[in-house]
Amino acid sequence: MLQHSDVDRKVQKILFGPQLGALLYSALDFNIPKLLSLGPKTAEDLSQETQVISDKLERVLLALESAGIFEYDEQSRRFSNNVISERFIDDTYADFVRLSLAPWQYDFLSVVSQCLMSDQTAPEVYYNATFTDFLSQKPQYLKQFVSGISSKVLQVSEEVGQAIDLRNARKVLEIGAHGGALIISLAETYRNFQGTIYDQTLYRQITEKKIHEKKLTNRIKVTAGNYIDYVPEGYDAIVMKCISGEYNDHSLDSILRNCRRALEKGNKLYFVDLMMDRAHQQYKFERYLDIWWWAITDGKVRSREELAPFFEKNGLRVINIRPAKTDWVVEAVAV
Repeated sequence: MLQHSDVDRKVQKILFGPQLGALLYSALDFNIPKLLSLGPKTAEDLSQETQVISDKLERVLLALESAGIFEYDEQSRRFSNNVISERFIDDTYADFVRLSLAPWQYDFLSVVSQCLMSDQTAPEVYYNATFTDFLSQKPQYLKQFVSGISSKVLQVSEEVGQAIDLRNARKVLEIGAHGGALIISLAETYRNFQGTIYDQTLYRQITEKKIHEKKLTNRIKVTAGNYIDYVPEGYDAIVMKCISGEYNDHSLDSILRNCRRALEKGNKLYFVDLMMDRAHQQYKFERYLDIWWWAITDGKVRSREELAPFFEKNGLRVINIRPAKTDWVVEAVAV
């Protein structure tokens, strides 16, 4: 049984969680882990490279050090990386952390109580706009959202590439790409197909830029559209990522129904996403992501049992489910 002191420590950890997240976001915003990767530095050294006020920066870093992020030598007053802060040197990992800790995320969390009493999402309550409209009005947040989502895809890309078999595919469609990280990684693994990204107009410019950077403009094109209403035909396979989390039951049902209409009998759909399961090592992460999607888009992280009926009633027979780190790859065939 927990003693009062143990309970108090757990509560204290919860109370200071948002503050710690905000401080870590600031440290990443000024690339402190990367600067420290060159060697230990004082706050004064870091202030010269970041143009921030040294004594304020020192207090921020000491607060993070007290939570186990960064190391601090009292004698030399130098900060250095430790095993935790070193993880943030990797841009792919850091982008997802930045997205998770972005200030606008706290805006949304601050109105969860109102969301519990209405059918509105957090962006609708706080900004009087849907999440898509919110992003369209905030280009810097749109870029941050796409970078964060792309980084999550890249973290599982190797395992996803092994679970998705596109060796015989000539034309592949990705819907809801939000940057195209999934089909780009698959195109680098499988050289045999031509790809199309079918996504909302909002993401087109950023997605085309990423395709250009990867020198894949001759293999992947971007088409704007609303896959809740329609999915284009003529593809050997359809791939998707984060669709379950991002959409409510009605929209998910429409998306899978449209995918089945677009696929010829025998062609495949690959559905990549988290699955809720209390036995998973990532269960806490799945729970947090479930609240995140629910708050911003009215979506949901579903269990395997909750997902199954969506495939069955829309003429998609699940033939395999493979793990891919934190995600799962559902392979379904059109029947």
